[in-house]
Amino acid sequence: PLCPSGWGPEEAQMALRRTAVGIDLGTTDVIAANVGRKGVEIVQNAVSERRTPALVSFTDRRRLLGDAALPQVRSNFRNSCRGLKHLVGRAADSPELELERLWSLCPLALADDGNVGFEVSYRGQEKCISATACLAMLITAIVATCKAWTKMEISEVVLAIPSYLTGRHRQFLLDAMHIAGVNCLRLVHEATAMAFAWRFDRRDLEDATPIHVAFCSAGHSALLVAVVRFHRGAVAILSEAYELAVSGRAMDRLLMEVFAASLRKQGAPDPLGLVKACLKLEDAATKVKKTLSSVDEARATAECVVEDYDLTCDVKRSKFEKLCCPMYDKVKATVEHALSHASLQAADLTHVEVLGGACRVPWVQRALREAFGGRELSTTLNADEAVAKGSAWQAAMLSPLIRLNHLELQECNQWAIALEWEDSPDVEAEAAETREGGTRRLLVFEARAGSHVETVVALKCRGPLRVEAVCVCEESTAGHMPAEVNLGSWNLSFPKSRQMQDVEVNCSLDMNCIFSISQAAVCTGEKDAAAKVAEAAVHPATGASAQDLVAKETTADEASLATDKAAVTVPPTQEGSRNAAPTDEKATAQPQAEDGEKAQQPETEKPAELVQEEQLHDQQQAEGKTTEVDGNAAGSNQGGVANVKEPEEPETQEPEDPFAEATLQGSNGTRGRWAFLPSLRFWRWGRGDDNSKQAVQCEHSAGSQQRRRIGGAPKGSRKEETEVQKAAVAALHRPGYSKDALRAALKAELSFRAADEAAVRAENSRNDYETFLFALRTRMAGGPAPHFEFASSEERRLLAEDVDAAEAWIYEHTEEEANVYSERLRALKKRENEFSNRMATNDAIQEKAKALKANIRKFKASATSPNYNHIAKEKLDSIISQCDNATQWLSELEAHQKDVHKWEAPVMSVSEISLRTNALAKNSTAILSEPKPKPPDPPSKKDKKDKKKGKDGGKSETDASKKEPAGDAKSEELPEEAKSEVEPAPTAAVEPTKPEAARARHLRWVPVAAIVGFLLAATAVWGTCLGDSLGLPPRPAFFAATFTGLGEEEANADNPAPQLDTQSDNEAQEAEAGGSAPRRDLRPIEELQAEASGSVPRRDLWPVEEPQEADAASCKNGGGSEAGCVNS
Repeated sequence: PLCPSGWGPEEAQMALRRTAVGIDLGTTDVIAANVGRKGVEIVQNAVSERRTPALVSFTDRRRLLGDAALPQVRSNFRNSCRGLKHLVGRAADSPELELERLWSLCPLALADDGNVGFEVSYRGQEKCISATACLAMLITAIVATCKAWTKMEISEVVLAIPSYLTGRHRQFLLDAMHIAGVNCLRLVHEATAMAFAWRFDRRDLEDATPIHVAFCSAGHSALLVAVVRFHRGAVAILSEAYELAVSGRAMDRLLMEVFAASLRKQGAPDPLGLVKACLKLEDAATKVKKTLSSVDEARATAECVVEDYDLTCDVKRSKFEKLCCPMYDKVKATVEHALSHASLQAADLTHVEVLGGACRVPWVQRALREAFGGRELSTTLNADEAVAKGSAWQAAMLSPLIRLNHLELQECNQWAIALEWEDSPDVEAEAAETREGGTRRLLVFEARAGSHVETVVALKCRGPLRVEAVCVCEESTAGHMPAEVNLGSWNLSFPKSRQMQDVEVNCSLDMNCIFSISQAAVCTGEKDAAAKVAEAAVHPATGASAQDLVAKETTADEASLATDKAAVTVPPTQEGSRNAAPTDEKATAQPQAEDGEKAQQPETEKPAELVQEEQLHDQQQAEGKTTEVDGNAAGSNQGGVANVKEPEEPETQEPEDPFAEATLQGSNGTRGRWAFLPSLRFWRWGRGDDNSKQAVQCEHSAGSQQRRRIGGAPKGSRKEETEVQKAAVAALHRPGYSKDALRAALKAELSFRAADEAAVRAENSRNDYETFLFALRTRMAGGPAPHFEFASSEERRLLAEDVDAAEAWIYEHTEEEANVYSERLRALKKRENEFSNRMATNDAIQEKAKALKANIRKFKASATSPNYNHIAKEKLDSIISQCDNATQWLSELEAHQKDVHKWEAPVMSVSEISLRTNALAKNSTAILSEPKPKPPDPPSKKDKKDKKKGKDGGKSETDASKKEPAGDAKSEELPEEAKSEVEPAPTAAVEPTKPEAARARHLRWVPVAAIVGFLLAATAVWGTCLGDSLGLPPRPAFFAATFTGLGEEEANADNPAPQLDTQSDNEAQEAEAGGSAPRRDLRPIEELQAEASGSVPRRDLWPVEEPQEADAASCKNGGGSEAGCVNS
C-alpha cells in the first residue's frame, strides 16, 4: 500500500535476493537505477515512467507519494510539498530560503526538529511536517517502487547530492534515509556520479595517459561544471563550480514574469501572488521553453489563470535569449572558475560532456561552446539519467552483494572547516587567528580537501576546552549559500594544570564529508629509561634488543615530527589531495625542519641512551637509509597521537585497471561462485568478502585516509617516550536527530504507514460496495440474473428501495472506515443470496429427482433380467414393488409442486429424495448381489485316465461306440451297465478323501515327477539351438522338423521369427478347461494326417465328459458332439 498507485511488494513472488540501488534526488523528479546482469537498469514506476515526481501530498485520509500526488497537485496544492532537496537541514530563518519560498506550494514554517517544515492539513488537523520527514516518506515510496520492479529486496542505497551541501545538510539527509528504513552506503556527489557513468560506458578506454574531461550539467536548479581526470583506472575530481542563478527554473521564472505582465495589461490581478495561478504559469513557461529549443517562436496559452482571465502570449527566441543575457555571462564565469581551480586550460580537455535538462536550450550550448574555446560539446551520456546510473555503479562498488572492479576515487568539496573557541590565555595554538566577538579560529580542513581525511590539531591549554566546528565558505562559488554553518560543539575534558599542557585533537571527515572529533589526548611528561626498556622488552617477536627498539622509536618520532612540520609549511597543490604534500617535497623539507627544531632547543644534558640513539640516527642519515615509520602502533599506544607513514612512489605501484578481465578467483584463491560466467562483463554478481569490501570502501571508493598535523608541534609531544593520557570527548551539540528524536520520527513514520494502509483498505471496501450496488441494480432491471425469478414482487420492490437508499448513503459517507462498508455490503449480499439459495434448492431437488428416476429404471430392469434367474422370485418381486412405490410417491409430489410458486417453500426436500434413493439402492443392491451357484469341479487326473482306458484291454467304451454306425436305427441298445459307465451322472461326484496310506504312496512319486520334469526340460534344450552350443549330440528328425530355422539368425535376419504369445496361449488353455472353447490337438502333424486319411485308427487324447444329448437334425447337419449323436 505504500507504493504509488496501490503497488505493494510481492513478498510471495520476490526471490530471496537483495540488491543495491542508486537514487538521483532531483528538484522535480527522482530517478533510481540498479546494476543487473546486463548492466545498469533504470527503475520504472507503477505508470511505466522512468522518473518519479518528487512530490509528497497530504489529504484528509492518507498521504500521496510520487505519481499518486501529481494528478492532485492543482486541486490540493496547499497540502503538496516539493523542493525537498533544497530544504532538508535548512534553518527556518535562513536567508537562502527566500528563493525556495517562491517555488514552494505550501507555506514554510519552523518544524519540531528546528529546521524548516511544511504547514499542511492532514486528517483534519493542521500540522508542520519537517522537510526531513517528507524526504523520508518519498524515499520510502521510491524503495517500494524499486522492490516491485527488481523483484528483490532493497537493503542498500546510494544517494546523489550536490557537493556544495554542508555537513549539516548531509547529516539530515542520512537521518531521512534512516527513518525510511534503508541503509545509505554513501552520499555521492553529482560530479562523481557523472564521472562513473562516463567511465563505465567506456570499458575499452585507454587511460595510460591522463585524460581530462569537463562535465557541464545544466539542471533544473543549478549549473555544475566539473573537471575530472581519468588515469590508470583512477578518477580524480580536480574542481567543481556551481551557479544557482543559471538553471531551468530561473528561465521559467523569467517567462512567468512576461506572462504576468501580459495578464496585468488585461486588467487581471498580479498572478505571481497566487499559488494556483503560478502553477498554471509555470506549466506554460515550461512548454514554451521546450518549444523555443527547436523553433523560433512559441505561443503560451492557459485558461482562467486569474479569475476569468486567460493567458495568450507569443514569445520569440530572440526575446527569450535577451531575457537570459545575465545568465550568459555567469555561464562563462563558472567555466573559468572550474578551469582555474583545476590548473588547466580549455585546450587540455579531451572531452566536454553536457548533461541536464536545461542543456537542450540553444543559448546554453552556445555559451558553453564559447567558454571552452569553441570546443564541440559531447552528448554521449543520457542527459537525465547519467547521475542515477553513476550512483548505481557506486552502489555496486560499495555493496558486498555485487562483485565489481573498483575505481580509485579522489574528490573535492566546496567548504573549509575550522575550529573555534573562546579567546583565553589558557589556550594557545599556532596559526590561529583572532576574530571579532572574542573568539579564535584555526583552519582544520581547507576547501577541496576531499573525503575520508584526518587531521591532528596540536594545542596548549591548562584545562578543559570547548570547541566548535564551523563550515566556512571562503569563496562564494555556490551563490545564495550561507557564509558560515555551525557543525557542532564538543567539550574536551583535559585535566587542570598550572602549566601549559600539550594536547592533541583528532579531527576527521568521513566518506560522506561529515566532520567529527574522534579523540583527544594530553601529554603528561616523559617516561624514565627503565620504563622505556621494559616496554621495549615486551616485543620479542621483532627479534631486536630493547636498546635497538628504543633507538628505532626515537628515530621514527623525529621523522614524523619533521613530516608534520613539512605538511604545514608546504602549500597544497592544485591536483589531488590538498592535505598531503608530494613525496619529494617532504623529503627536502624533512632535514630542514629537523635542523630548525634542534637549533631552537636549548642545550641540556641527555641520558646515555638518548646519545646513543642520536648517534645511530646520524649514522643512518649519513648512509642514506630511509626509515619507515609505523603509525598504527604509535597511535594505539599514545591514544591517538599517531605518526604519519611515508607514502610510496607512485611509479612503484599502479592502480588496478577496473576494465581488465574480471578475475575468476575468489578471495582465498579458489574459483569464485560465478566463475562459469563469460569474461565480457567487468562486474559479476555474488556475495563477496565483507571484510575486504569494507576495506575497499575506504581505499578505492572514498580515497585512502590521509592524516596530517597542524597547529604547531610542541616539544616532545610526538615522542614515544612521552606519557599520553586520553581525554574525554563529549559532543554537546551535533547536527541531525538525537536518538530520542530518531525514535519519535520512526514512530511517526509507522503511524503514517498504518494510516495509509487503513485508508487504502477503506477505499477498496468503498469501491467494492459501490460496484456491487451498480451490478445489483443492473440484475434487477432484467439482466442475466435467473435467481430473481424466485423472488416475489414485494421482495423485489423492497430490495430496490434498499439499493436506492444505499446509493444515496454512499455519496454522503465517503470517509467511513473499511468495516462500515464491509458490513453494509454483507447485508445487501445476504438479501440477494436468499433468492440464489431458493434457486439452488430447486435445482438440487430436480437433480435428486432425476437420480431417483434413474435408479428406479436401473433396478427394475435388473430384477426382470434373466441374468438374475438364480435369485428367488420373491426377492426380485420385492425390488419391483419398491420401485413402483417410489415412482408413485415421486409423481404425486411433482404434481403437487407444480401448483406452488418458485418463491414459496417446496413440497419435497432434497433430504427426503435422498433417503428414498438410498433406501432403494441399499435394498436392491443387497438382493442383486446374491452370488450364483458354484459350478461343478473338473474331474481329477485319475478319473480322466480311467475313462481313457477301458477294462477290456485299454480301449475306451467311447472308441468302441465309434465303430457302430451312428445313423443305424436298428442298433441294439446298450445294456444298463454300459450306459452307467458311458453316461456320467448328472451332477459331478465329489472326490472322496484319500486315506493316509494312499497319500504316502503318492508322495513316493514326487521325486519321479521331478526327474521326469528335468528330462523334459533337457529334451527341450536339446531340441533348440542351445544344445549345439552345449556340445550335445545331433537333434532327431522330430526336433529338426519342429524347430526348423531356430538358431539360424544370419539366414533369417530379414525375416525374424515370430514371438510366442504366451499370454494368448494361457488364455486359450483356460478357455479349454472351462469348456467355453473347443480343445486343441497338439499332436504332430504326421500323426494327424495319417489319422485323417484313415490309415491309422483315431485315438482320443482327452477324456469323455458328460455327453450332451443332441437331436437327429443337429446330428444330420454335423452339429452336436459325437457321443451325444451316438446316444441319440
